[in-house]
Amino acid sequence: MRVSRTFRPGVATASAVTIGNFDGVHLGHQAMLDRLGAAARELALPSCVLTFEPHPREFFAPDQAPARLTSLREKLQLLAQHGVDRTQICRFNFDFAKTTPEDFIERVLRRGLGARWVLVGDDFRFGARRAGDLTMLKQAASSCGFEVFARLGVESLVVLEYTLVHLVFGNDTLRKTAAGGAPGNYKGDCENEQPWFNSLQLHSFSGELSS
Repeated sequence: MRVSRTFRPGVATASAVTIGNFDGVHLGHQAMLDRLGAAARELALPSCVLTFEPHPREFFAPDQAPARLTSLREKLQLLAQHGVDRTQICRFNFDFAKTTPEDFIERVLRRGLGARWVLVGDDFRFGARRAGDLTMLKQAASSCGFEVFARLGVESLVVLEYTLVHLVFGNDTLRKTAAGGAPGNYKGDCENEQPWFNSLQLHSFSGELSS
């Protein structure tokens, strides 16, 4: 997997792109990566993940940001294991935080990544003061030469599952679970130490809206 921290001059080679933090590369993230990979193969394009370092919440409110499930190195390893061809790491700082939504679409997506196919969460916000949203991205899609797809509901139950692991077993098990790339690695321990876990089944739900 190719890892980039800067954008080359000019317009990048065309790619299929998904955008997000991908901390832990949990089941919801894996659903997005599977969809990205399928689209990239169908369109004969390289797959690309755009992520931010540090996470915007860590930058603006470090004392309120949730603890990371994986380090940047671990996250990159998990993305590579899931077949991602390229990861673009955007350094999130004061200058980047000033980027307008229009400039993000033009400079980052169209020119920097050569986006032809874009997958985001349905609550995706971007640009200064989070002024850009899914509607704006879809409106710009045709003129910028890419398609936009939104993934629905991939987070909530997976987050619940991680929360339960944290409450029962603490941060160490939570990190091991996240590093494994999928909730469920702790199932044997739960059955042995917490009988009530035997009857608990969690599922992540995902749906998709096209542009």
